[in-house]
Amino acid sequence: MTSSVAQQAAPQRMTVDGLALHCAQETERFFGGQDHDTSYCFELFRRALGENDQQAWEIVYTQYRPLVAGWVASHPDLPTVGGEIEEFANRAFERMWAAWTPDKFTRFSDLRSVLAYLKMCVHSAVVEEVRRAGPGARAVVLSDLPEEVLDAQPGKVSTEGEVLQGERSRELWSLVSARLRDDRERVVVHGLFVLDLKPAAIRSQHPDMFRDTREVYLIRQVVLERLSRDAQIRKFLGHDA
Repeated sequence: MTSSVAQQAAPQRMTVDGLALHCAQETERFFGGQDHDTSYCFELFRRALGENDQQAWEIVYTQYRPLVAGWVASHPDLPTVGGEIEEFANRAFERMWAAWTPDKFTRFSDLRSVLAYLKMCVHSAVVEEVRRAGPGARAVVLSDLPEEVLDAQPGKVSTEGEVLQGERSRELWSLVSARLRDDRERVVVHGLFVLDLKPAAIRSQHPDMFRDTREVYLIRQVVLERLSRDAQIRKFLGHDA
């Protein structure tokens, strides 16, 4: 729906500050049950994720952090893991920031689809923590790959079953390592999934390799997407008959 206020300006010609003001106004109209225009908020997301505009991203984060925190608070698995709501909200934003490129953003045509993706990032952040903290073995899926790699670290096996699991993990690690294309990918994968470092720590340790922390996230995303399509890894994990 479109409000008369929203018709007065074209979002594509506005400054980021102007977009922020109109986005906040239209969001208030939405929650008040009034006619509203989502194009200003969508344009903020487009500049943040499609044009890598840091100012727009900071406004998006401020504008939508309460909404994302609400999604976290209402997630049915949150009581399982506890933790701070704000921490999970930040993880969701980090996932979205790390995953997006200008080309990817063109797949989305409106604010509804962007927010649906952001909500999916909330779910992924919580479920990842459930998987990490939950007792017992779970079925291996591609998103479990980091845990499988972590299991391949030496000195973690003490029983026959653990030895077998360790051998399986080392085999998986061998498959993964063979598919890393350069030193940057090897540094990111080893740092994240073996040394358990945060992306910021990896960047600070290798400033000559990475321009910023976001680049570490992007390399992680590229590698995991490539591995998820690899036929031999999918067969190893039991995804293909």
